[in-house]
Amino acid sequence: MKTISKLLVALLLVFTFYSCSKEPLADKNDQSTSTQADESMQKHGNTASISYKIDKAFLIACAQDCQLEILLGNLAKSNGSNPDVISYGQKMVLDHTQELADITPLAQAYGQKLPKGIHGTQHQTLHNLSSLHGNDFDIEYMKYNLSHHQGDIAAANYEVNNGNDQNIINYVNDTMLPMHYDHYGYATQIAQQLGIIP
Repeated sequence: MKTISKLLVALLLVFTFYSCSKEPLADKNDQSTSTQADESMQKHGNTASISYKIDKAFLIACAQDCQLEILLGNLAKSNGSNPDVISYGQKMVLDHTQELADITPLAQAYGQKLPKGIHGTQHQTLHNLSSLHGNDFDIEYMKYNLSHHQGDIAAANYEVNNGNDQNIINYVNDTMLPMHYDHYGYATQIAQQLGIIP
């Protein structure tokens, strides 16, 4: 599969920054920490420390991803023309608003404030789709979602296999992965309807 997970790339970039930085990604004024995470790191050493950083990087990447999905979903209402595409956009707004609400307390357990807003490359995605209307938007928006949700699934599986916090892993397994598989399946149906894929 040649598709590269944008969320996974974002996750790895955040993780790389976090690993190399002398300062944690949490707000410098927020001195709260997770006792559970600290105890796990002390017990399991460097391996747990790396997994702990993966957890935090994953949540940060997810938060930015959710915010982009909400923006694009709202854009589908104004720029889309196919009723199923518009309905898909509305589903993205609802589901990713809920996901953002769900991961916020998971991040707070680490003393981690999630970023507000999207990052640089996401601005380009939003800009590109904002310039399209009607059928052109429908096609490009669904192409994006086919690729993007493959990436979401890959990133979620990466967290399950490499993360440390069982609460996060349970949420990903029980809620996030089923949701992303549902999004990908729905996107596939619409893409077939639009003739994007056979």
